[in-house]
Amino acid sequence: MYLAFTSVTTGLLLAALGSATCRPGWYRPGTVDYSRLAADKRELVALLDEIGAALNAGRPIEVVLTEEQINCWIAARDELWPGLQVELVGLAFPQVNLLEGDRVRLAATAKNGPVSVILSAIGRCELADDQIRIRIERVCSGRLPILREPVLKPLRQALAETGGQRVTIGGDTVAIWNVWRWRNGDRRFRIGDFETARGRVRLRLEPLADFP
Repeated sequence: MYLAFTSVTTGLLLAALGSATCRPGWYRPGTVDYSRLAADKRELVALLDEIGAALNAGRPIEVVLTEEQINCWIAARDELWPGLQVELVGLAFPQVNLLEGDRVRLAATAKNGPVSVILSAIGRCELADDQIRIRIERVCSGRLPILREPVLKPLRQALAETGGQRVTIGGDTVAIWNVWRWRNGDRRFRIGDFETARGRVRLRLEPLADFP
């Protein structure tokens, strides 16, 4: 009986380990396509110019982005914003997935010595009280759901050290102050509406008339 129990337990542990360390089929982080890099830069500059022109003229603007575009920009961030240093401590190859029902999945590869796992989190987004609230619904290592707190704890600590004025965490909800500043023109704006569908997001950016 003991041997049988040990065999079953070992099998379950190995199955859990396999699920935790496997590479999910949906995880395909973007890579830099140098043959398209010049075109990607032009498209991004044109989009930013269009947004800036609308906001500085006091007009709202709707923007539709695909996750393919977003992940290409993330992969090529050093080439697109050469002066901007974006470090994800302990994480590599980040990826964004846009899901139905205003849900977003963030994923990246985490390495600890020779072992690497795909960490991911799914959050449902909503606008409320001048905030963007992201409720963390699920955190996984590979395909295996894991506790949320160990993943959120480093973020809580980082926010505590930096003051946490724009971003706060309460329970399993991340709250982001929904007031932004467009640097070209120094115009404040907010996200007035958004909607995610599979593979795309629609954003409505609205200029704010009052200045601090």
